[in-house]
Amino acid sequence: MTGLTDADMVDTQESLIGVSGPALRSVLVSDDQLVFSGAWHSAHPRPRFGQQLWEVIGADPTGSRTSWLIDFSDMSPEWSLITRELLYVRANSRRFRHRIVWHKAIRPTFRPSTISSWQHVLGTLERLSGELGLGLPVDWGHEGTERLRELIQERSPWAMYGTMVSLLHQARDVLTLGGLRFDPTHDIGVAEWAGDTTTNRELATQGLDPETFRAVVGDALAYVDGAPDILHGVQWLSTWTPDPLPSGRLPSSHPVRLTHPHVTTWRQSRLQAAIDEIEGIPTATVARRSKSNASVGEPCLPTLRLVARLPEKRDGSDAAWVQDRVRAGVPLVRGGLPVPISAVTRADGSSGRWRLPFCAQSIGVEAQTLQEACKIICMAFTAMRDSELAGISRTDWRTTWHGADAITSPLVKNANGEPMKWWATPPVIRACEILEELADPKDEYLFRRAPGFSQAAAIKRGDAYSREGGHSRDVSHRIAAAANWESIQHFVWRLNTDESLLGFLPIPAGWSTERGKDDSLPLINPRRFRFTLASISNFVGLGDIAFQRQSKHALVALTHSYAANGATNAWGDLLNTIANREANDRIAKTLDIYQKEWAGEGSLAGHAGRELTRTVRSLLDGLPLGEYDPEADDPQAEQFRTQVMQTPELAAAIKSTAAILHPGSINHCLRYVPQMECTDGVDPMQGLCHPETCRNVLIEQAQQPLWRHRHGEVTAWLGMPRIPPAQKAVLERSQQRLEAQLRTVDG
Repeated sequence: MTGLTDADMVDTQESLIGVSGPALRSVLVSDDQLVFSGAWHSAHPRPRFGQQLWEVIGADPTGSRTSWLIDFSDMSPEWSLITRELLYVRANSRRFRHRIVWHKAIRPTFRPSTISSWQHVLGTLERLSGELGLGLPVDWGHEGTERLRELIQERSPWAMYGTMVSLLHQARDVLTLGGLRFDPTHDIGVAEWAGDTTTNRELATQGLDPETFRAVVGDALAYVDGAPDILHGVQWLSTWTPDPLPSGRLPSSHPVRLTHPHVTTWRQSRLQAAIDEIEGIPTATVARRSKSNASVGEPCLPTLRLVARLPEKRDGSDAAWVQDRVRAGVPLVRGGLPVPISAVTRADGSSGRWRLPFCAQSIGVEAQTLQEACKIICMAFTAMRDSELAGISRTDWRTTWHGADAITSPLVKNANGEPMKWWATPPVIRACEILEELADPKDEYLFRRAPGFSQAAAIKRGDAYSREGGHSRDVSHRIAAAANWESIQHFVWRLNTDESLLGFLPIPAGWSTERGKDDSLPLINPRRFRFTLASISNFVGLGDIAFQRQSKHALVALTHSYAANGATNAWGDLLNTIANREANDRIAKTLDIYQKEWAGEGSLAGHAGRELTRTVRSLLDGLPLGEYDPEADDPQAEQFRTQVMQTPELAAAIKSTAAILHPGSINHCLRYVPQMECTDGVDPMQGLCHPETCRNVLIEQAQQPLWRHRHGEVTAWLGMPRIPPAQKAVLERSQQRLEAQLRTVDG
């Protein structure tokens, strides 16, 4: 407690800015103090502590809304003061780092969605504690707190309530009115204390097993193979227009009446011509999306109208005429839309069409599923968070990073929305290109929210809350994650249930969609892709430092934690197979290096590259070997095998080099222990890798442009005016090291 009396804390001279009447005064901060002192992303003025209405939208770097108001007027003066002080302390956590021992790492950013959640939860705690007659947190005892816990578990079991109760204890020494004297969540955690069982936290931090990963990602890649057909269908449908149609009945002398007596109107003649073209009545090939759509296998009247180039007619006469034709024995034909389906190599390894023919209902469904497949590819191969994926611009998303293809997006977590880059493989680039092509020109971002996502719609309307369990709960901070989650669920549901799709792998996972759920198997959430990529990163030539930069982890220790906790035992055999394949790759790369040096085409850079060149050249010059003949009929590799590889001394040297050569994408590593800088003397530690100075670096010709690009960047930075001396010294040292590694001959 502060020792202040009630009179000391009451200001009758309008202490709350813009609000008349008595109010409690804080001993922690003055009423006119600005709440936020860091970056501000809005034209709205920063709120001041004493205001009862805070405009906090400037704390949001994403610009998702134009206004975000936090209203304290419904709270009692005591709880308003407690809430505002907690928010102020959190917004200025660095200033209070010596006065509060936080139980969890505190991010440098404090989002409006989190601020809104805190205020909402603290307001609920005020109401619930009032019902129980507990008074202020400083007066809560163990028995009363347990009664509060039971009430929370009964009405709204949410981990955030446990977090706020714990925070009331952590900040007790800085709160004017004091805080909770003990932490009831300390031994069991905030989620268990609040009875929150909605999140399987253990599963959420596990990578996918190889079978599931191969199925869901393999099917997504196969969908991209079918993208030209879908995009063609979207284009065909968007440019479709009805042809002019005479009104009235068809003359009895018309030739069609002679061959088709059942045709009596001009409209029916067009429908009949479409049936003749399709060679039957088209049927739906995707599940109905509304009551007005046909079920799979039923006559699809919209398809017939599109082929006949007829406008829609809702009086039921077309449907009655088509049903009469069905009863007359006209055959049913799957699909029927004149959009071709390509033959591809399917996900299961077979060849052929990837789906049944399109119907009118399937174009939109396939476009949505293609978008979902592209999103899954981005999640699986970039390690981007949901907030980062949601921030990818629809147009200016492509860039380069260290000379390689990359995508750019604002970094939201642990940052203030600064533009950052993520490496992107060709499948990711292609997926983003498709998303851009499918996006509405009015869309600002590449990742559109999933159709039918009610929470996203609520946020877009300006409603920051969703009704869950009968109580309001802030869901705005989960919009991106929920949209991506729904995309995965819909994709898994379609691939596991839609019989119109051919050659796709069954995905061993459950799903939960608006059409139902199957929880017999675990569900896939977006975060599990991030853990999967972390767990296998070292086995695909991506070290922990590189993955830390890709995943935007604040600390490399977190990257190690992801890799350790995300791995599943099922990856063991697969990764061992990859390790054996890597041994073969080392032998093949060593042979290639020796062969190029023998043929006079070698140009290795790097300290180890120059040393290996000297060793190989000395060995080749001392052996009675034939020379490479570029005019000979046999290719270079065959000449090397027959004329050179038969020499025992050379075969032994190649075997010895292959034992320590480890190919990489940026450079190769010789891993010669006596000159390793990244080891304790036994095994290399990629977290300590310093390629600029390492004497084990070997750089092939194909890898040298990347190093030259980096050297050019450093040179450009050195050319900038007014560089501080310390920074200039660092850049000059880096420039010299890069130049040393780029040399192909000793200088």
